[in-house]
Order: sequence, then structure tokens, then C-alpha cells
Amino acid sequence: MTFGFEKTTRFPRIPVIPFVLAGIWVFLVVLAILFQEFWGQTVELCFFKRVTGIPCPSCGTGTSVIHLYHGNIPEAFFSNPFMFTGLVLLSLYLVFRLVFARHPVISLKNTERFIFWGSMAFAFLLNWLYLIFIRYSAG
Repeated sequence: MTFGFEKTTRFPRIPVIPFVLAGIWVFLVVLAILFQEFWGQTVELCFFKRVTGIPCPSCGTGTSVIHLYHGNIPEAFFSNPFMFTGLVLLSLYLVFRLVFARHPVISLKNTERFIFWGSMAFAFLLNWLYLIFIRYSAG
């Protein structure tokens, strides 16, 4: 495994489709915050949970953002630990790129790549089981 930093532009080119989808998601989260704050209504944003009754792997991400908005970092983490960690790492990456105009480069051999992605899949599955059986088991 090798690790280093490559020089890059400070402002990455933004892909349009993911940016639009993220914008729609942020808009829905803001609407959910407004409904909850002003009318006391809880809005279920997850179509998967509404249909199946079990939380999807990303359930709790919107709640996590709401808790961050209110400054409650521990509760934001426990809403969905995997996604919260991913959002923190992505934010650190973007700040690092904007400040230093460099981005990290990690080169992995095939075995290391297999172990990395296997570990990520295992963490993803553990997070989903946590959401199903611990976080949202009460209803």
C-alpha cells in the first residue's frame, strides 16, 4: 500500500446529476425540518421504510443532519454511524482539497483492495443491522 498526495485544482468539477439529486435530498430534509419545527409533524422521507417497514441502509441520515443542525453531535452519530462517518470524511476531504489544492491518493494491491472493500461491505452490513434491530426496533 502506498499513500501520498497529488496536486489538483482547488475547486473540483461538479457532476450535474449527483449535484441535482443531492439538492433535491437537501430540499426534502429542509421541508422535514420545517414540518417538524412548526407543525410538530414527523415526515417519513424513506420510501423503502414506508413500503417494507424496515429501515434502509441510509435511514437516519436526514435525522443526523437535523441533529447536527441543533448541535447534537452524539445523537447525529447514533442516527446512522456509517453515513455520519462518511459525511465527516467527505467534508474533511473537501476542506483539505480547498485549502491545500491536493487530494490523497492510496494505491492498493489486489489483495489489499479485496480486504478494503470486504471490510467496507461488512461495516455497511453491521450498520444496517444496527439500524434494523437497535436504532429503529421500537417502531
